[in-house]
Amino acid sequence: MDLNTIDPDFIKDLLNSDRATWIVAQNLRLNGYTISLPPINIRPNTTLIKQYGDSGDLLVGSNVIEVKQRPDIDFNNLQEFPYKTIIIDVKHHYDNLKTPPLYYVICNSNLTGAIIVSNKTRNKWTESTRWDNKRKRSRTFYLVELDYCNYWDFNEKPKFYFETTSTIA
Repeated sequence: MDLNTIDPDFIKDLLNSDRATWIVAQNLRLNGYTISLPPINIRPNTTLIKQYGDSGDLLVGSNVIEVKQRPDIDFNNLQEFPYKTIIIDVKHHYDNLKTPPLYYVICNSNLTGAIIVSNKTRNKWTESTRWDNKRKRSRTFYLVELDYCNYWDFNEKPKFYFETTSTIA
């Protein structure tokens, strides 16, 4: 099916989400990390979704980082996030990844900070089927309680651990 029919905002949404990726990449670089950004390949139609899926938004060495943004929610710390859990990813997307992200960086609406979900908390994730207003269908997501997350204010040094570098505190 044609993208304009099934998801007319796909390219606009993709480019908006890429803005968050660039801001996270810039802040990691400002804190001494060497990052790489894979190319963006836009699928011509929805039948090619599997061939055009990515395996992460940015890399620190060989460590995959997935960047998401909650453009509808403004929060500046974990306490301001309005829910006790946060959606990490769509279940089938995560389950089909060859290399799961080491971290999910879920940015706030104004791109000044993010909730960090480590893949080391995977055993704490739960599944929840919810109505997706954007896609107009039920989808199953992975969620985690905020108790297992950290907050990164982009004005502060990040507290990540990567196999190729030491912890920056």
